[in-house]
Amino acid sequence: MLTLHAQTNPQQLRNPQLITFCAADMVDINDIPFYKTLNQLRVGFSTYPIVGRILRLWETQNIWKNGEIIGLTFLLLDEKVDVINCFINVRRTSLYKNIIQDGLIYSINRFYVTHSNNKYKLTHTPFSISFTNKTMISQIVGNVPKIPMHKYTMRNYNDLKSLANTNKELPDIVGQIRFVEGIELNDPNSTRPIVLRLRMQRKSVVRVALWDNVAASFRKDFGIEKLQRFTILITSINPKIRQGNLQLDSTAATRILKKETAVTTKQIRRQIKSKLNSLANY
Repeated sequence: MLTLHAQTNPQQLRNPQLITFCAADMVDINDIPFYKTLNQLRVGFSTYPIVGRILRLWETQNIWKNGEIIGLTFLLLDEKVDVINCFINVRRTSLYKNIIQDGLIYSINRFYVTHSNNKYKLTHTPFSISFTNKTMISQIVGNVPKIPMHKYTMRNYNDLKSLANTNKELPDIVGQIRFVEGIELNDPNSTRPIVLRLRMQRKSVVRVALWDNVAASFRKDFGIEKLQRFTILITSINPKIRQGNLQLDSTAATRILKKETAVTTKQIRRQIKSKLNSLANY
């Protein structure tokens, strides 16, 4: 059964309203007699749990304040294959950052539902979730719901040109690496920018700029020397028009996956196959 753990500090003891509860136990889905799916959520404080798999988790920064960390953000996928954006304010991240991780399924309860921002959208769900001082989260083990491991919002070259400079959406793409350029490419600790030339269609090669931690992760996860003609999937990029040409900028939510890693289900294989047809015979 679910056990609540109160986490306090001296300031909270002086003000009981500041006491925060979070759940660190593992529970079986049968211990949650009723939970809502994401399409049943409405604006306001929710006292019903939701169940979903964390797709991606990252630190959220304020770009207007020198990259100051303002919290944790993650995408949650449920059994109806809907995705929602979840945010934990920096004041509460210490309570949850050692509990949650990518790929696992959780029950989340007592959170606040708000309308999602119309800019930099990562999902098509009209709502987003914010953790509160009362939010509880537990990992689901044993008899877990059937929830896919991945879901992507794929866009082709023409889609990206239409989205460029609108800041409306941060889509996912797949393409073939044609060239890698940058400084300190073999230094796994470097955060210097990297530029990829990525072939998305037979006659369409686009610049992809990797920044900060995304550039560092790319250096660590890929062997730079043998990347030509390597097919990758890149998530949550921001399309821009720079000097008349399309450029795709990485964001804090960007992940770069090898084709074999990205396509772990038949659904994702079908989703990506159409994007690779123009590369197959090149």
